[in-house]
Amino acid sequence: MSSLTPETPEIMGYPTNRVIQYNNDAEFRQSLRELFGMKFQPVVLNDKSLDAISMDESNYDEETTKKWLNWISSQTTECYELNELYKLAAATMISLDRETGLAVLFSFDYFADFHNLLIVFFKNPGMDLEMFPAYDRLWNRLSKK
Repeated sequence: MSSLTPETPEIMGYPTNRVIQYNNDAEFRQSLRELFGMKFQPVVLNDKSLDAISMDESNYDEETTKKWLNWISSQTTECYELNELYKLAAATMISLDRETGLAVLFSFDYFADFHNLLIVFFKNPGMDLEMFPAYDRLWNRLSKK
């Protein structure tokens, strides 16, 4: 695995001990925030027409997310199986961009399985990820899109 880049000094490793479970959008967002250790900075908006999701989005920590995605991308650059998933995921957004695919894999539909696959990757570098059920589920869902 490659070393940390200067823009990601606080990332010491992927949180392999974190269990991800969510049943709805609010739980998904909270799980993602906790995984990435996002800073919560309440934003007061005077627009009463905004719904709860829009208000929640105004508190999204883009910088922390960007650092994590860049770090994960740098750590997984040599992993064939993950790169194949990145390609499939990017294609769902009509893209070939690896980073787009990585971001898609952290979306509601794929996050739990992708997190479990990253746990395997970071705990057992070099292991064949295709033998894990999370890989099969991701591959099957993405290849049908």
